[in-house]
Amino acid sequence: MVLHGVAFEVANGLTQTAITARTRHHNVISHAPHTGRQRGKAALTRASSLASAQARGPV
Repeated sequence: MVLHGVAFEVANGLTQTAITARTRHHNVISHAPHTGRQRGKAALTRASSLASAQARGPV
C-alpha cells in the first residue's frame, strides 16, 4: 500500500513536470489567444508548413 502511494506520487510529479514543460514550450511558440488543443494544432500546422516550405527551397 505504501509502495503504491510512492509510485503514484512519482508518476504524478513526472506528469506535472511534463505538463509544465509543454505549457512553457507552447507559450514560446504561440502568443496567439488560442486555448489548449487549438494552440497545439496551430503550432503544429505552422511547424509543418514551415518544414514543407524549407523542403521546397527558394521558389
